[in-house]
Formats: sequence, C-alpha cells, structure tokens
Amino acid sequence: PKPFNVGTNYGGATISVNNKEMFIAVKNPVPENAENIDIFSTKYEFVTDEKTGEQSWKWTPLESIGDHINTALGWEAQPSLSGDGQRLLFAKVDATTIPDRNGNPSHDLFLCERQADGSWATPQPISSLNTDGQEKSPFIHSDSKTLYFSSNGHKGRGGMDIFYCKMNDDGTFTEPKNIGHPINTQEDETGLIVSADGEVAYFYSRRIEGARGFDIFSFQLPEKAKPERVVVLKGSVEDEAGEPVTDARVKLNYVQSKEIQELDVNEFDGSYATIVNVERGEDVLMSVVKEDLAFNSRVVANRDNEKPPSVVKLEVETHPISTNKAFVINDIYYSTNSADIDRSSKLILDEFALYLQENPSLYIEIRGHTDDVGSDSDNLALSMDRAFEVKGYLERQGVNGKRIQAKGFGESKPMSDNTSEEGRAKNRRTEFVIMKM
Repeated sequence: PKPFNVGTNYGGATISVNNKEMFIAVKNPVPENAENIDIFSTKYEFVTDEKTGEQSWKWTPLESIGDHINTALGWEAQPSLSGDGQRLLFAKVDATTIPDRNGNPSHDLFLCERQADGSWATPQPISSLNTDGQEKSPFIHSDSKTLYFSSNGHKGRGGMDIFYCKMNDDGTFTEPKNIGHPINTQEDETGLIVSADGEVAYFYSRRIEGARGFDIFSFQLPEKAKPERVVVLKGSVEDEAGEPVTDARVKLNYVQSKEIQELDVNEFDGSYATIVNVERGEDVLMSVVKEDLAFNSRVVANRDNEKPPSVVKLEVETHPISTNKAFVINDIYYSTNSADIDRSSKLILDEFALYLQENPSLYIEIRGHTDDVGSDSDNLALSMDRAFEVKGYLERQGVNGKRIQAKGFGESKPMSDNTSEEGRAKNRRTEFVIMKM
C-alpha cells in the first residue's frame, strides 16, 4: 500500500520498537544522478480522510530525512535504528568516503544522533570501523550497543565477512571481531540481523550449499557475539472506561543504579513500547506518570530471574486519585499462609512509600484480602496480619504511621470468583484506600 511500492526501487528498511516509525532506502532520481539512493522516513499515524471523514491507521507520505544526510551524488542506504530510537546508522558512498585500493569511493558506515526536537544531527563517519575496503549492512541490536556489519576491509576469510563490536558509553566502538567460520566463508556474507532475544541471526550469502544465487541462512549466535540481554516492554495505557490515555508518560526505574528513563505514550492510542536492559542484573519498576493519578507501579524485570522473557506485554489501567475508593497495589506477594513479604514486593512498597512521602496530605487505609482456601477465621486473621505487615514496612521506610490504617477482610470481598486459580490469584490482593487528601 501507499506510500510504499509506488516508485521504482526500495531497499533496506528499519522500524522503531513501537512499530510506528520506519526508515527506508528509496531510489530517488535527481538531474545530477538518475541512480541516486536516499534514506526516507514515514510514521504510522491515526488519520482522518478529508473526503469521507473515516479514521484509520496509515503510513504518512515518505519524506527525506534531510539534505544534510542525503546527497544528490552519493548513495545513502541500509539504515538501522537503535532500540532506544536515538541513533541511526547507515552505509554511504560518495566523494567523502575512504577511497578503495583503486582510488574509487567505497562503502563506509555513518552514524547520526537524534536531537531534542526529533531531527537528526549531521552524520559522522565511524572512523574506527571504516577501511579502504567496503563496510556495509550495519545492524544495531535492540540493546542499542551491539553492532554487526559486513566488510572486506578487515581481516577475514575472503569476500564480505560479518563482524561485530560494541558501542561504548562515549559513542566510540570497540575493535571489530570476525564472527568466524563456518558463518564466514570465501563468499560474501551480508545483511545480518539478530533476534531480540539475541539467540538467532539471519544473513544472506551466495555459497555452495545454497542455490548459488543469494540465499537466506540462519544460525544460533555464538556466546561471544551475543548482544546484551534485553526485554521488549510494550502495551497500552487506558482509563477506567477502557479509553486510551494519550497524555501520559511511562517511567522506568532501574532500582540499583537509580537511573530513570521516561517515554511518552502514543498520542493516538495510548500504546507504548520500549527496551528494558536486563543485562545489568537490576530490578526495574514501571509506572505511568500523569497528574492526579493513583499509585500504579509494577515490577517489569526481576534481577533474580535468570531467564527473563524476551517480550513483556503489560496493559495498564489507570485510576484518578480519589477518596474512599480501593486501589490494588500490584505485584505484592507473600509466602504461603504467611505475612512475610517477598523481596520483589518490597520494591513496590519502597516505591509506594516514596509516593506517600511526595504526597504528604494523603491518609490511607491498607486492606488485606485472601481467596477462599481455608477457614473463614484463618483467612481473616491472615489478611489482617498481611495488612499490618505492609503498614509496618511503610513506617520503616519513613512514612508517618499516623497516616496509615490497616484492616483485613479475609475472603469476604472477592473481586473475582474462586473457582479457578486465576480468579483466586486476583482475590489474594493488597489494596489501599485514600481516606483523606
């Protein structure tokens, strides 16, 4: 569909982690160069048809990413967008790239940074990787650090070989390493991409075991060449009526390093998507930030989990702050038949304590609930113990105990039926009620 496949030729494309921004190489003839190739961009937006008034999701018309990047006499193609959306890498050939051994311009790798207004800065050659040979097909993984590319200018087995390296915090790159045999051969190996979980890679090559044209191959990525472990976190933010919340921000809190990352939800449908780096071995909390919202933090990465999923989908229902209404404190877990709070639950309570300290006018009641397994009296006692344990924990984090009441309801106020484990899990919950604002 438009705006694609309406011109003569299209090349490599790269898409943002939320699937709503794409960069693509397009044949763009100009008077000086009929074979000109440039990089264009498009966004996936919710638009209204001016004639019919119908609303639908469509890709916007392709636009050049700028004359400071695209050149009439050059070749700019094979774009790759970092997982955080802040860097665009691509291959380029023009009079400014390093001449090959015959004095002709060669393919070089370039990088440009996204600026605060969303535009792209002037691209810079990656001098430590470029040679008098050919460097092309850059692919930066979702970790925004691990770069793969093809080259015949670095030491290899012949033809174009696949190399990998890491981006340092200062924007420089480590020394590239050949991914080795049997991936690299005397033929050309190019176009490598790597799955989000860093396990599987794909590339194309012309080699004997193929059909002698360019064929697509896949392989298990060796440990030495794997990117940092990441989780793709995505979902949507809705209000109590199920309508999208489009003017909020998603905040990620890396607990141990105290690093905070924020991103806007989509302005049309309240969706969000981002990359969570779990290589660091940190706990990561997520919350939706908007004025007058009730506390809503969740645990999205637990440092005790050695094999986190590659994708976490989390739909968030937000609630305006109000009195005499029960709000569930998510991700609070206890040992079986115990009021002991587990380690990951304490992360949420630490965040809740901070929320209460930042809102000193709030007075709350902690409410404990259980499922219907066991006797009524035992469940009532257990729910009271858990509510008072939460109250005590918040006090130990510096919240004035006079602001906190605690009450247990046992199995008397289920929010779901108790006929399934899923329903019972929903009923085993901890809530807070704002008694005074």
